Amino acid sequence: MATAVLTENARQRGGSSRPLFGFDFENGGDLSAIVERVLGPQPADNRLPFVVTPNVDYIVRLREPGLADLAKALPRARYVLPDGQPIVWTSRIVKPSLKSRLPGSSMFPVIWKRVVADQRRAMIVAANEETAVQLRRELPDVGVVVPPHFDAAHPMQLGAVVRSCLDVIEKVRPEFIFFGISFPKQQRVALALEEELRRIGGTMPIFLLLGGSFEMYLGTTRRAPTWMQRAGLEWFFRFLMEPKRLFRRYFVTDTRFAWLFARELISAKLTGPSKV
Repeated sequence: MATAVLTENARQRGGSSRPLFGFDFENGGDLSAIVERVLGPQPADNRLPFVVTPNVDYIVRLREPGLADLAKALPRARYVLPDGQPIVWTSRIVKPSLKSRLPGSSMFPVIWKRVVADQRRAMIVAANEETAVQLRRELPDVGVVVPPHFDAAHPMQLGAVVRSCLDVIEKVRPEFIFFGISFPKQQRVALALEEELRRIGGTMPIFLLLGGSFEMYLGTTRRAPTWMQRAGLEWFFRFLMEPKRLFRRYFVTDTRFAWLFARELISAKLTGPSKV
């Protein structure tokens, strides 16, 4: 990510941000304050109206050649929350420090309950019908899309999902679209929707890309105990719950994070701590 763009993002956020790993992370530490900003009037700027929550896996995978377009686009998100504790630990070494981890699974219950209480117009893109049904019980007028299995790298399959979302957007006119599907599917769908809405001049909602947060909120996926969250061990708890599915992610793919950490450390030593 170009330094000039990161600096501009920091200026637009009033200086309360921390450039790291190519993103400009929120550094408020107060999740409720960020929620208020997301729920309130949005600034007129050139950033993507997205809430993204990078963790270690997210940052590592964005370095894959097939995801270069996402690596270029997603740092332009208006709200970037540091989901992974290793990101916070890195900032404490290379300085200045991020105040705390801000996971999407903690944000979703807070902002969703506000949307429900205030009967705001919203839409969800859910991973399965059971999740969609449970969320609709709380907000009956919510727009719902449950995509079939699709390949986000396949233009026709991606296009079919985007068209389904546009149909619901036209009916609901949502202020907020909550995405609860996997990476990088939700990112590709959100980017395609944002581009299309900008092209046709449609009302632009806030896109909240929150992955598995729906299921954690509903209790269908267990969340780590508080002490494990605070210790940065939530990833290990998830591994214990699904070792076959997550072994390769945590113990093969995500080991590349060590190299990315080293690059941040070398960059900090060469340039000094970020002044942004």
